[in-house]
Amino acid sequence: MIRCLVCLGLVLCLVSLSCAQDEEPIFSSDEALTSLSSSSDTSSPTNPATAYWKIAAAMTLTAATPGTHVQMLLPLSDGRQSVLSRHTSADGVNYREEADGLNLWGHWQVTGASEAKRQIRYEYTVQIADARTAVLPVPFPLKGIAPEFKSYLSLSSLIQSDAAMVRARAQRLVLGSRQADQAVWALYQHVAAFAAPNVGNEKNDALAVITAQRGSRFGKTRALVALLRAAGIPARVVGGIRLGDTARKRTTISWAEALIGDTWVPMDPTGGYFAWLPNTYLALYRNDLPLLIHTRQVPVEYTFFIRQLTRTAALATDRTDEHRLGKNSKYALHYENEHVHTVAAYVDRPLASVVLINDEAIPQQVTEQILSAAREAQINIALLSADFESSYFREHYLQSLVSSNLALIREADLLLINTEDTAGLYALLKQGELGVKLDDLHVVVAGGFARPVGRVLGTVLLRVLEPTEIVLIKQQSDLTRLWEIARPYLRDGLSLGESSAHWDAHAVTVNTETFNGLGWWRRGLVRLWALAVQAQVPLPSLNLILALPLIAFFLLIIRNVIGLETFGTFSPMLLSLAFLTTGLGWGLVVFVIIVGLGIGLRLALQRLRLHLVSRIAILIALVAVSMAGLTVLGATLGIGALLHASIFPMVIMANQIESFTNTQLELGTGEALRLTLSTLLVATCSYIGIEDSGLKPLVLTFPEILFVVIGIELLLGRWRGLRLVEYVRFYGLLRQETASFQPSAFSQNTTNPEATPVAKPQARR
Repeated sequence: MIRCLVCLGLVLCLVSLSCAQDEEPIFSSDEALTSLSSSSDTSSPTNPATAYWKIAAAMTLTAATPGTHVQMLLPLSDGRQSVLSRHTSADGVNYREEADGLNLWGHWQVTGASEAKRQIRYEYTVQIADARTAVLPVPFPLKGIAPEFKSYLSLSSLIQSDAAMVRARAQRLVLGSRQADQAVWALYQHVAAFAAPNVGNEKNDALAVITAQRGSRFGKTRALVALLRAAGIPARVVGGIRLGDTARKRTTISWAEALIGDTWVPMDPTGGYFAWLPNTYLALYRNDLPLLIHTRQVPVEYTFFIRQLTRTAALATDRTDEHRLGKNSKYALHYENEHVHTVAAYVDRPLASVVLINDEAIPQQVTEQILSAAREAQINIALLSADFESSYFREHYLQSLVSSNLALIREADLLLINTEDTAGLYALLKQGELGVKLDDLHVVVAGGFARPVGRVLGTVLLRVLEPTEIVLIKQQSDLTRLWEIARPYLRDGLSLGESSAHWDAHAVTVNTETFNGLGWWRRGLVRLWALAVQAQVPLPSLNLILALPLIAFFLLIIRNVIGLETFGTFSPMLLSLAFLTTGLGWGLVVFVIIVGLGIGLRLALQRLRLHLVSRIAILIALVAVSMAGLTVLGATLGIGALLHASIFPMVIMANQIESFTNTQLELGTGEALRLTLSTLLVATCSYIGIEDSGLKPLVLTFPEILFVVIGIELLLGRWRGLRLVEYVRFYGLLRQETASFQPSAFSQNTTNPEATPVAKPQARR
């Protein structure tokens, strides 16, 4: 019986050894230390930020036979990061998960009968905060370590914490430390001072790194963990990905965590972070583990594709959709809502990368055509678009698109912007307010703006963002043609100017010579606007301020020359200014809703015989509640214009309601409606004159236009003639007056004085 048990044990051992040999672990290659920016700020942020990321792990199994197994470590939510969504897809592969409390393994097993190439994709969206970890003042040496943490004091094959040299080094460094944070800081500073590894140095175990005082990122992390454990402080290795520096990678990073009290304190001796990590550090696993394990003799290629998302896009993960773009395409991401659309595709071994921004929805046929052409040309491309009626909202959402995809834009070789007006230029100028620099980037801006406007604003953009080159195309282009302009530059090295001329696009290159070619006044204006942007003064806000005199000029013409009456002077001016932000359609809707509710309340208050100030105060309260209700309604229904209903001045709206009701009581409902329609007509004409004529960006480029406007206003102020409306009003009277002075009637009465008796005047008494 005993012999049978011994034989059975030997058989089980052999089987377990053979199974272990069938599985091959893969430790991810260490991220190069040279990829870290030497100028990056490693201090803890005053205002911690939260970032949202979408990561896709793509694995390719070559000639995978049935039963082939692959397992990969996947991220879990903790106090610093939260996994918002997960999704995996693969044909002919079963998937299951295995969690051990600290880590999560994803297991894929091939079930198909054919021996073919398999594509496995695992996507997840994460929210990461760069909050600092508070270090508790715990007495050192540590005492009373809980049993579940005893394993973080033991040694391993790569973390030789029991080596005599490691123990001696740790005791020397923590000598005199009375608190655990002091001891941890001393060990951290010692390892952080280690030099980078020599070329070809592959020894990444803790003992070798501590002995040589140099090593890779993984080596330094293991060295710090070994010293912490040797000093009696529980510590562990954390592996993950550094996000944001590139769109895709195969390398991972590592850092250490030390247990102080009941808090795990992170520290990265290579990156220079102590007690905090930035929101670009994604933790995939804890403990010194291989990233991926797969069946031996089945080659596995893996790549991480990384994209930063806005909060709205991250929380709308149920609307994301994956598109397969052919055998050369490794990854594609598609996200869209009602107004904002993002489509991005990445290919293997790209020759270049391009980002295209459009201010209206891109038709599906055009999207597929451009993506197909980019795939054939081996070019990475991202299509971003925001479709809104108002230029204000287009500028706002284009700024959000640029900010949320800034890492992608910085890595691109070419940025294409296609907008109806100057919204694309303003979206880029917003980045100048944040101190962003776009070095080594070529920018093409196509829009429906005047060439002088584009030249001045483009020069301001050149001075603020410092791109390599800016090319302006004066009219909004067809996206297909804009792509055809960019492709020869990306593939064949043809200049953007030559490529634009080939497609009959009137292009202007903005560079230093363009600035020097401007007049002295225009150069000073460019410097002034660039200084304003760098001082975080939004140029669109300045543009609205300079547009106010133009609105007043239109009001003067409509009232003094045409002769339309309105409710006061400032009401149509402020209404037209509000229409510039919300758009004409939704602006009229908001106006009618608020004024309609206010008129109803005003008529109800009429019977109470309140004082004027009391009525105005109650009307202002009603307008405020109406604006808040419209804002909530806009957020519920996803109507962007209603979210900014508060742009309408409350006092002006209350006075508009009061004026309507007073006019209704004194002159009748017809007269009140006539004045209301006249006020809306004046505001609408001012809006059309400013928005559709291109005067708004023109006055920012040529502010001397305002002096011309003032001169014309002086002439119109001395106008003493009839207005056009008065000519129409008195047209019948003028005809009667003309008919009464006919020459025939006058001559008939004067030639025969006896025909008509003349009464003699009576004498006064």
